[in-house]
Amino acid sequence: MAKYLPETDENLAKIFAESISYAVGDGIEEDVQSKGLVTRNGDPSRIWDILHTNLVNSLHGLSVIAAPTKRGGWAILPIVDLESGVLYCCMRETNFKLVGKRDLEKKKQHYLYALAEAFNCDLPLLQGRLFSSKETKQDKAIVESAICRITADLGISRGNVRRHALVLFHSNDSQLVSLRCCAINSQFEIVDDVDWSKFIPVTVSIIPETSNAVEKSKSKLPDPILKDKSIERIAKRGIVPQQRSIKEEKINQD
Repeated sequence: MAKYLPETDENLAKIFAESISYAVGDGIEEDVQSKGLVTRNGDPSRIWDILHTNLVNSLHGLSVIAAPTKRGGWAILPIVDLESGVLYCCMRETNFKLVGKRDLEKKKQHYLYALAEAFNCDLPLLQGRLFSSKETKQDKAIVESAICRITADLGISRGNVRRHALVLFHSNDSQLVSLRCCAINSQFEIVDDVDWSKFIPVTVSIIPETSNAVEKSKSKLPDPILKDKSIERIAKRGIVPQQRSIKEEKINQD
C-alpha cells in the first residue's frame, strides 16, 4: 500500500495506460503513414503531442483539470485530480534517470524540482542531503515562478494541489512495457511508487504492415536510364543491365 500517494481513481489510471499505449504504438504509426513520411527522426517528440492530445480527449467525465504549460521550449501536460489533490505529469523512465544524474544546480532548473519542493516537501531524503548547498532566495523565487505559471495555466489555485505524482513509463518496439505512479523528493529519488502495469491494455496493431510509406514513395520513382559508360562498366563486371541507354531511347522514340 502506498504511503505517500493517495489512492488513484482506477479510471484515471486506465486512461493514462491506454493513452500512453496508443501514443507509442498505433498513434505514432498512424501519424507517420498519414503524412507519408520516409524518415522518422521526429518520432520521440511527436509521440508526446499525440499522448497529450489523447489524454485531454479521454478525461471527460472525470473530476480532473488538464492544460498544457510551457517549460522553456517544451510543453508539458499537468493533470490535477480535484478530488485527491494530486497533480500528475508523465515522463519516460530513461529520461527520468538522465535528469536524476544532473548536479543539484541543474536539477533546480527543472520543473520536477519545483513540483517536488512545492508539493512533496514532506518526503524523506533516502540518502540524506547529498549536497552542501542550501536553497537560496533565488532558488525559492524560481520554484514559486514555476508553480505560479503551472497553476495559472491550469486555472486553479495552489491550494487545490496537495501532492505531485510522476507517471513513469517504459516502451519497447512500439509496445508499452511498464507503467508506475511515483512520488519523488527534491533529490529526484523515488520515495513511493504504485505499479500501474496491470492497466496496460493488451493490444494488437490495427495498422497494416504493407502500408509502408517508404515502399510507396519508391514505387512512384521512375526507372533510371543508364548512360552508355555506366552500361559498359556494369558489363565488365558480368552484370546484364536491365535499362536501356539514352541513345536507344531516342532511337525508339524516333
